[in-house]
Parts: sequence; structure tokens; C-alpha cells
Amino acid sequence: MDLLGKNENIYNLVHWSNDTEGFHLSAQHPLILQIGVIDQCVDRAIIRQKVHAVLLEVLSTHFRCAIERVHVKRVAGSALQCVVRTGDDQVVQPKISISYTHDLALVAISLDQSIGLDLLKVDSHFLSQAWQDVAQLYLPPAIAWEIAQLTQADGALRFAQEWLKLEASFKCAGLALCEYSPAHHHHFSDCRYFPLVLPQPYLAVLALKAE
Repeated sequence: MDLLGKNENIYNLVHWSNDTEGFHLSAQHPLILQIGVIDQCVDRAIIRQKVHAVLLEVLSTHFRCAIERVHVKRVAGSALQCVVRTGDDQVVQPKISISYTHDLALVAISLDQSIGLDLLKVDSHFLSQAWQDVAQLYLPPAIAWEIAQLTQADGALRFAQEWLKLEASFKCAGLALCEYSPAHHHHFSDCRYFPLVLPQPYLAVLALKAE
């Protein structure tokens, strides 16, 4: 059964072009920034720095405050923590989720909903990985069994879709990724999933949960 929701214009996907004035954060629709990363960059620290700089710029522009008033903290095993002291001295805590490959990054920003985002580049390198073993460990047994019945190509694509949902779910719930457990999957029952429209070979899924 396909659990991915249809695109109901639930989000705004924009290409980052250093024009923060053109972006608007809405209470109804999360903003997703598509950011080109340094060509073929393999240093995750450099990628994080670039994405972090863009995030600070967008939030400071939207909330009309200095960049120094935007604080984003990574905490292992939990959702990103973000605190902004706005230009009129209010304190807000937007929800943030980030995912990236070596050449593309996505940043999701929501004002009032828990949010999770995951991105994959389904290329020859991905297809050569031992994803069948990962499916057995991390996905619900029924889904792992269904994937095992498919051809190599179809199974790889189905695994990618399910893995994206899984990663996005954990991020949305603010939990660290772990092997399959019915107890953890109980937290995902009220998540809604939306595939993002990206150029091939990229796939991404947005998970949303109302507060």
C-alpha cells in the first residue's frame, strides 16, 4: 500500500539563489530550500557550514533580526533545536529538518508543525550498496518481505522510498534512527508523507505531524 500522500501544495519548494527577500515563511506551508552544495564535496563539515549559513540568513531575514539572534543547535539523536529572538523581541522556535548528499541539500522550515525531511541520490553507487540487509534490519517485516519479492531494480526503488519515509519519520518525531521496533513505529502513526518533486536521480520525502 502506498502511504505517500499526494502533493496538496502542502509545502513551498524553492531554489536558493541568495535572494532571501523573495522567500516567505507561512504558518500553513513549510518552506523547503533546495541548495546546491560545493561541487562533489565529500566533507560533511563543509556542507553543514554552507547549509547552516543559508538557514541563518533566511531566518534572520524573515524575522527581521540580526543573524546573531538566530541560534541553531545540533543535538545527537534528536531534532535540530532553533531559537530566534525576533526584531520585536519575541522568542520563536521554528521547526527545522535538514538532509543532504554530496552535491545537494534540502532544508525544511516550519513555524508550527513537527517536520522531518530526507533526501537520497539513487545512482549507481546507491544501487551497489547492500540495501537488502538494511531493509531486513530497519523496515517493518511485512514491507521488507514485499521488497524481497521484487526484481533488483524495482526492489531498490521501493527500498529507497521506504527508507526516505523511515528517516523522515524519525526526524519528525525527534528520535534517533534505530533498527525496527513496533514501539518506535507507534510514534509515526499520525505522520503524513509527501514526496518532493526533484530532478533525477534525487528522491526526497517530507513528513509532517500537526502539533
